[in-house]
Amino acid sequence: MEGDYPELSSNAEAFIGEVEGRSADNLRRYAATAVGQAQEALRALGYYSPMIDWRIEQGDSDSTASLILSIAPGEPVLVKSRTVEIRGAAASDDRFTSDLPEHPAEGDILDHGQYASLRDTIQTRARRRGYFDGRFVTRTLEVDPASRSATVTLIYESGERYRLGEVTFEEGHWFEIGLLEDFVSFEPGIPYHSDEIARLNRDLQNSGYFAGVDVDASPASAEEGVIPVRVGLTRREARSVAAGVGFSTDVGPRLRGNWREHWINPMGHKRGAETELSVPRQNLSTWYELPLDPPMTDLIRLTAGYQREDIENVESELLSLGQQWQHELDSGWLQILSLRWEGERFNIGNDEKGTSTLLLPGAGYSKIYAIRRWTHPGAIVCSST
Repeated sequence: MEGDYPELSSNAEAFIGEVEGRSADNLRRYAATAVGQAQEALRALGYYSPMIDWRIEQGDSDSTASLILSIAPGEPVLVKSRTVEIRGAAASDDRFTSDLPEHPAEGDILDHGQYASLRDTIQTRARRRGYFDGRFVTRTLEVDPASRSATVTLIYESGERYRLGEVTFEEGHWFEIGLLEDFVSFEPGIPYHSDEIARLNRDLQNSGYFAGVDVDASPASAEEGVIPVRVGLTRREARSVAAGVGFSTDVGPRLRGNWREHWINPMGHKRGAETELSVPRQNLSTWYELPLDPPMTDLIRLTAGYQREDIENVESELLSLGQQWQHELDSGWLQILSLRWEGERFNIGNDEKGTSTLLLPGAGYSKIYAIRRWTHPGAIVCSST
């Protein structure tokens, strides 16, 4: 490639692909195809008038050779004008119209990938936000290689925005309908957004109650712009058991076990037990969980545990009882308030014996921040019109 054009070189290589292991005669027959692919690769990045020569270099043996393309890119096509217009209800939807891709902009070297990204962003945003009747009334990328200019025109007619209707749960789920309705975070009649459907699906999946979740909010079933939401649920197996072995320097070999009952009754209560067994330490803990509203964030957990230790001439037995209340605040912070009672009996050698009783209140706060990364695509390996 004549000049410093790393993107053009990598794009041409991506279009042409691997040609290793071909003979000189085979490469001569392939040369015209390779030149055409290189031209297409450069057009995708705005270079419509390249000069391309090719030659064959013979390798060490008769069966090996190299195809060399010498490319002078020429002058690029520049974007002369850009027209992007949103019509209909979406024109007044700031979340739709804001932050559309800035490129291709007037004066830019034409990049077909940027044009495709702008076009696809509008279409994707329309589907996500419920403009299911939307369409491009004008969608053109006009290129005049002679004048090295291009015109971008995208005019989108959105139509009316659909709304979400009632959520209904198909029969056979076994759980109380009130528990399932608590997973629904939106009110009927709100403007459609795919994130609401995704959130409902995610919360039901993460509840631990179901082996399968099918949330159907197809615009094809809409009546007068309102989409009914139908949810099919497959209850998971009630119980799961896990076991493992390990080793640590303080207790040596140890065995761990975990038993969990994912649902006990139609109200969605859960319970479980965990144990760790080693020569110096044995413990058993159990818990019982009651979902609150909303069940994906709020719950009450009751706990009980017993531990016995005999380490370095110190014997102890510890009994604990506790309660945790988990609640998501309006600010998005997750609050966990707890109260735990501990009663311990211990022997230190043969000389000292004793007991202790503790009442331990606690509070914890956490918040998850999600960071979205937007990246610009690298090599463009196709042209769009």
